[in-house]
Amino acid sequence: KIIEQIGAGGMGVVYLAEDERLQRKVALKFINPSSAGDAVAQRRLLREAQAASALDNPNIATVYEVGDFGGQFFIAMAYYQGETLKGRIERGALSLAEVASIAGHIADGLAAAHAAGVVHRDLKPANVFLTSSGQVKILDFGLAQLETATADTVSGVTQTGTTLGTLSYMAPEQARGVHVDQRADVWAYGVLLFEMCTGQQPFRGDTATAILLALATATVPPLQSLRRDAPTEISKLVERALVKDPDRRTLTAGEAAQTIAKYREKTATPATPSRWRVFRRPIVAIPAAAIFLAVVAGATVLGTNLANERWAKYTALPEITRLADQQDFIAAVDLAKQAEAWLPGDPDLAALWLRISRTVTLEIDPPGTELSYTRYGTDDAWRVVGTTPIKDARLPTGLLRVKAEKAGFDAAEDVLGPGVVPSFTLTESGKTPEGMVRAAPVRGPYSIYVFGLETPRVRFDGFWVDRHEVTNRQFKTFVDAGGYKRSEWWEHPFLKDGKSLTFDQAIPSFVDATGRPGPSTWELGTFPSGAADLPVTGVSWYEAAAYAAFKGHALPTAFHWYWVAAQGLTGFVIPFGNFNSAAPVPVADTRALHRFGAYGLAGNVKEWTFNEAPGNRRYTLGGGWNEPPYMFRDTDARSSFDRGANMGFRTVKYDQGDKSVAAVSGVLMPPSRSYATEKPVGDAVFEAYRRLYSYDSTELAPKVESVDDANPDWRLERLTFTAAYGQERVTIYLYLPKQGQPPYQTVLYMPGSPAWDTHTPFAQANPPFSFLVRSGRA
Repeated sequence: KIIEQIGAGGMGVVYLAEDERLQRKVALKFINPSSAGDAVAQRRLLREAQAASALDNPNIATVYEVGDFGGQFFIAMAYYQGETLKGRIERGALSLAEVASIAGHIADGLAAAHAAGVVHRDLKPANVFLTSSGQVKILDFGLAQLETATADTVSGVTQTGTTLGTLSYMAPEQARGVHVDQRADVWAYGVLLFEMCTGQQPFRGDTATAILLALATATVPPLQSLRRDAPTEISKLVERALVKDPDRRTLTAGEAAQTIAKYREKTATPATPSRWRVFRRPIVAIPAAAIFLAVVAGATVLGTNLANERWAKYTALPEITRLADQQDFIAAVDLAKQAEAWLPGDPDLAALWLRISRTVTLEIDPPGTELSYTRYGTDDAWRVVGTTPIKDARLPTGLLRVKAEKAGFDAAEDVLGPGVVPSFTLTESGKTPEGMVRAAPVRGPYSIYVFGLETPRVRFDGFWVDRHEVTNRQFKTFVDAGGYKRSEWWEHPFLKDGKSLTFDQAIPSFVDATGRPGPSTWELGTFPSGAADLPVTGVSWYEAAAYAAFKGHALPTAFHWYWVAAQGLTGFVIPFGNFNSAAPVPVADTRALHRFGAYGLAGNVKEWTFNEAPGNRRYTLGGGWNEPPYMFRDTDARSSFDRGANMGFRTVKYDQGDKSVAAVSGVLMPPSRSYATEKPVGDAVFEAYRRLYSYDSTELAPKVESVDDANPDWRLERLTFTAAYGQERVTIYLYLPKQGQPPYQTVLYMPGSPAWDTHTPFAQANPPFSFLVRSGRA
């Protein structure tokens, strides 16, 4: 009898149920409905039952039966009350006694599994359950593999070359997709042990690529550098478990279980009573104790200081270097501050300070404002720098989110990074226009660098700018106020196909999908259900300008827009921008912070700006959700009537009487050049250029490195050949069609900048050129 759903994850949905015959609660695990017809998923669930039921150990979850209900496979398991190890770690630090107890139970369970020839392959905190009675149960043997299984037995499920498991807990050999054995579970055990002791994973990254790089190259910091009270026994277990080369990873689960058991026995043994009975007499004991305590106190202080100095010199400094190599400058600075207390004036630490930090001097109006910082693109804890004026404060290098706060004023955000110094002028509470932030003035000559445009160097005053793009909810207020009926908000002349239109002639162009006034992406005069906080899209330049006038605002010039977007931040904001995706995201979901606390200028929607381009076009900036990332730094001049599904905007509010705006509001002309009037270079100059592209025609010596024949439409070969320079080899991927006969028409495909985020073509089930291969081309 099903009682309720209690969990879902991976490929399974778990229900709490009651076995009415035996009157006991059970957990029923079904394959996810989306995978119910998947033979691979069914075999994986069956193998979980087989692997777990083959093991008789108190630390492995009990399986009662496997069944089939209406074509849906399930397994019935014992139901336990408690929490996962993942949940326990998230609640806070574990005591060493707690760590040892849990680690001992896990090692016992793994040792039993390994003795039965079963490898778990997905050991992680979410698959370890801590029952309310104090037992530890290893769950989810869905990726387990019997070491005696043949390739046919596990066909399509665990074949060599298939990477299964959870990346942060995978052994390096498992991440590479090669055959794994018990040593992969030992690696995962070491990761668990490290995480239980420190609260963090040893191999971290914001992307799968970053985690893979950490697995392959990162050195795990000594456990005692992050948890000073960690015992040597556990530190050595972590060190031995996390050896990257599986042939040198000699630790076994059974050995780990014995080590933990000995440690627990040692720490639980009471101290041996003293044989010096004479010291039990008060007349002797009190003076002796006083002398003894004084000596011990002095020795303890001296020993502690020496131990701290050794830790700082031989543990902290190497770890700071490693963190700097990984560009985790915030963690490096945090650790350097601890080390500096024990190594004042140390030249090695001084050299590291130069590498991981910079000094910042900052004044904020009003004085006494508190400045703090955190990691860019995250909601990590803020670290307080101090109150202004701030002089020569040491802050981590790299890009930071910075925040300025003072009672009675609205908090302000900005960024601090390479070539970017934050600028704050706090506004009294209640005086900031709703949803806007204050952008600093441009004091010195400023120019934007955009391919295809020639722009002057300008200055302009400070202004207000929307923190986010205008949303559907906000634009609806304009529609409800009669925005498409009242001509006073449509301030700019309508020009279309070289003709001037009246308001009544132009307004029928601005209707939704059902013919009512509104953006082209709306229906029946309103936005789709659930889209209130998405950026408004499908609006022309004229509609955007009319909404701005309705609010008493304006559309930003390209100069004001780029001043906030900050072209110098391109490499930082692009990973957080919404590009090459299926749809826009709610405006508050973005972590792409630009200058002055404005978000999301990179991607999501193309934003209309005020400046005109030749041919009654206006510039859109930032790129849309369905465009490549390089559009952030590009311009796209569109017809003022264009109402594409990725067209949106944000507004600005200039100070009354601001005369600096007029100088940057004009037409921006692309550079022009007539090659009909250019004089060709002479033969000597042309020959000099031609030689730059010449190379020796040598033997290519091609070699097929690997083959993937799994796709029904093509055979994928990875080849290398000799480069025309040095001893290097060039790698290419050859897609050979399975339709048609050779010789094939050949297309050379060179991927653009998104290739940086592509591991290999094997990761692309449907590459952008797949239609060419299906048509019989190589």
